[in-house]
Amino acid sequence: MKKNAVSNRRVYFLISVMGIWGAVISARLCFLQVVQSAELKARAERQQQRTIEVSPRRGVIYDRHHNELAISIKADSVFAIPDEVRDIGRTAKILSQLTGIPKADLLDRISTDKSFVWIKRKLSRSESAAIRNAKLAGIYFLPEDQRVYPKNELAAHVLGYVNMDEDGIGGLEYKYNDAVRGEPGRLVVMTDARGHRYDRAEQPPTPGANLVTTIDQNIQYILEKELREAAERTRAQGIASIVMDPRSGEILAMASYPTFNHNEYSRFASMARVN
Repeated sequence: MKKNAVSNRRVYFLISVMGIWGAVISARLCFLQVVQSAELKARAERQQQRTIEVSPRRGVIYDRHHNELAISIKADSVFAIPDEVRDIGRTAKILSQLTGIPKADLLDRISTDKSFVWIKRKLSRSESAAIRNAKLAGIYFLPEDQRVYPKNELAAHVLGYVNMDEDGIGGLEYKYNDAVRGEPGRLVVMTDARGHRYDRAEQPPTPGANLVTTIDQNIQYILEKELREAAERTRAQGIASIVMDPRSGEILAMASYPTFNHNEYSRFASMARVN
């Protein structure tokens, strides 16, 4: 009888322990799945998804005769999925040689726990081709739009320029940025628990509106030529001039000297970019 009583107490104790253990597990699961469900789901999505904003195609800026003054073209941007890079040292060395970015900077970018890092945006055609030919593991391309001014420095102060994210910085590009820029798209890169990319989804951007100005590119060219010659002749530090149709008040040309090339605006002093 004593043995049976001891045995029964052990059974009851074991059942009690298992019951308490089960209750604790159930409570924990309930807490995670109900109370913390939204937070944990959001954390998992942040860890397993990388959202990249895709810049939209800016609208064309025309002169009064619909000659193109500012357009957008496609350019490749290159990025890395660090967990997929097999040889970080070799990859950084090759990319440094092909892009001109210091190897140390590339090593810092690739040696990270992030699921996505930019290498270089808006490559030249030769850079893009060279990197593609290198066939580096973990290195991928994303097409983006790049702003181009086909007439080079013509109407540079009037048109202004844009930054790397296609936001207008000066001139009409800044004044009408909200209308001309359009709506950006989204690229979602999905990774597994180990950070390896397994899928991607893309929401295409919405292009911006076109803008027709009162500028006449021929009159604008003549005005800029005259300003340049006047500056050389008089050694003036700066000259500005406007050509207007007196009947309507429309601005046919507007120029400042010194000027700059908005395709390479970063190479020019800030004073040269001031209207």
